[in-house]
Amino acid sequence: MTDSSAAQESAAINTPLIDGVLWLANFFELSNNRESITAGLPLPGGDLSLAHFADAATRAGLHSRRLQIALTELDATALPCLLAIEGMPPTILLKLDNNSATLLDPMSHGELTWSRAELDNRYQGNAIFVKPDYQPNREADNNSAPESHWFWGPIKRSRTLYRDIVAASLIINLFALVSPLFVMNVYDRILPNLAYDSLWVLATGAGIAYLFDLILKQVRGSLIDYAGKQTDLSVSRSLFSRVMGMQMHHRPASTGALARQFSDFDSVREFIASTTITTLVDLPFSILFILIIGWVSGPLVWPPIAAIVIMIIVTALLQKKMAHASQEAQRFADLRHSHLFESITGLETIKSSGAEGAIQYTWEQMQAHSAKWQMESRKLTNLASNFSAFIMQFTAVVTIILGVYSLEAGLLSMGGIIAAVILSSRAISPMSQLIGLLSRAHNVRATLNQLDSLMQLPQEIDNKRHYPDIGKLSGKISATELSFTYPNQESPSLKELNFNIEPGQRVAVIGRNGSGKSTLIKMVLGLFRTEQGSLRLDNSNINQLHSNALRRQIGYVPQDIRLFSGTIHENIVLGCRNISNQQLQQAIERSGVSLFTNLDSEGINRQVGESGLALSVGQRQAIALARALLTDPPILVLDEPTASLDARAELQFMRTIQQLPRDKTILLVTHKQPLMDLVDRLMVLERGRLIAQGPRQQVLDKLRNNGAKRGEQ
Repeated sequence: MTDSSAAQESAAINTPLIDGVLWLANFFELSNNRESITAGLPLPGGDLSLAHFADAATRAGLHSRRLQIALTELDATALPCLLAIEGMPPTILLKLDNNSATLLDPMSHGELTWSRAELDNRYQGNAIFVKPDYQPNREADNNSAPESHWFWGPIKRSRTLYRDIVAASLIINLFALVSPLFVMNVYDRILPNLAYDSLWVLATGAGIAYLFDLILKQVRGSLIDYAGKQTDLSVSRSLFSRVMGMQMHHRPASTGALARQFSDFDSVREFIASTTITTLVDLPFSILFILIIGWVSGPLVWPPIAAIVIMIIVTALLQKKMAHASQEAQRFADLRHSHLFESITGLETIKSSGAEGAIQYTWEQMQAHSAKWQMESRKLTNLASNFSAFIMQFTAVVTIILGVYSLEAGLLSMGGIIAAVILSSRAISPMSQLIGLLSRAHNVRATLNQLDSLMQLPQEIDNKRHYPDIGKLSGKISATELSFTYPNQESPSLKELNFNIEPGQRVAVIGRNGSGKSTLIKMVLGLFRTEQGSLRLDNSNINQLHSNALRRQIGYVPQDIRLFSGTIHENIVLGCRNISNQQLQQAIERSGVSLFTNLDSEGINRQVGESGLALSVGQRQAIALARALLTDPPILVLDEPTASLDARAELQFMRTIQQLPRDKTILLVTHKQPLMDLVDRLMVLERGRLIAQGPRQQVLDKLRNNGAKRGEQ
């Protein structure tokens, strides 16, 4: 990127909310830069949304709180703060008195002085207050409160909603007493005396209670849905953010299983945040209903007590088998989903290899095992559910039989028998619901544990850490005793590499397959962290640099090109903001994209299809090259950039590289002899070791001589 274009981009992305965070951080003497506070956050229109303002503020070391507050309630000690003002983006209020207000112009960053009356008229009632989020020192940090849990934290933040849900559930359970008490009074008092007036009074009272019961159930359902939505938005954002931010060499082995776990999150949230709450609130009322049965019906209290004890024993006996069946069913479901994902993405390879039968056989085997364990899980769940229904029905029969004998003995009335039957059902019902919950709890717990493991994966960026502002790189790359070993592998992929690439040098990395070329490139990109030795860019250890700021200055063409659904234009500017038409057109011409877009009526607005499957491999590679050249970065990293290009496109690429400014550092992985003419130096890797490096012709001569000697032997 040229200095002028960099300045242009800097000015273009000088957006109000981002600049507001940076200004406030600077006001509180917290050093930050644009990349560190916005990395990974969605930026619609290039600016933060209010929904993500708190995330950016936290990264800047600030604690923010959004409130509805009148200007008359503002305390001068809370300034500066952001105000929502009609016709303007959120604006920082610097000073406020009875006559005037001083604000920071969100566009020019100069001070504005308004009359108090003007601010009163345009203020919309919302303000964001910020203060430094002081972090304790390392020693004290061990005793500090831990961060809120990714799942339980959002639920805790919705505790006022759940408090109202619990309160509504308590009242709803109290309304459950209306029916048995109404029936008992009608049978025991109204019928013997034919007291019609009392009947209508009781019926009116019961009707009013049922109406309030209906309203409360609707309110409770709405509260549960709203709390679930709040939790869902927060947790899904956290989960996806962790996936996007994970270190590449720690990503899960199965993409399909990971996608399934994401889809299962809805069931986890619904289970814990709604179903479980209502059931747990209902459970204590089992005791209340039993006490009322004992009060109004005496000996009829024993059948529901016995039923609850029997249900607890049977459920406890089934738990171990239910847990095992549930775990196996989920394991095979993950395998099946992963196999389906691989089969769909690799369908062309499967067809061209004639492997449909083998893939179909594997699918049927997985499906058979999955169906077996799902059937076993459902069988145990149905057994528990059907047994609880049987117990409820049998309890009603036993209660009536015992009630008849008690009626004959004069121990209770007809109304007491009917009330006892109704209350027995209400007392046992929460236990039946609990059995259903326990049958699902194993799946939910397994999914929650898997997602929790995902949330614990190491992240590329530590949002609490300050990263230096590296400015524009010159392009120097150096390594000292650099080694790297993939997780769960004993043999290192790179072993004690030492090299120095000066700014503007063009270097090709060559070697056999599996020699470590791609691993080295990914380390230069910051995709893999250095574990032994050091890798430095412009004398800065790569581990100390913000990965997003680093990659903004490296153009990368991977060997495996991945495009996303959308247009060619959208895929070229992916991840870049405020790109000018001149920059875009230049990248299209240099990369060879224009060779096929000029022949299409839609041009760069042509859809690429899912994963770019509507384009040829060569066209996808040209788009990746355009993406790499778009911002004119000081470093270009090219991994087999012309592997799938035809002769014409390859020649165009070579011309493009030759015409690039000589101050641009190029790191090229290739097996093609013509591309080696583009570089000044060669680095030769073999089994992770750097066995030769130096001027191109000198290294090639050395390799030929070594090959000749081996041939003579």
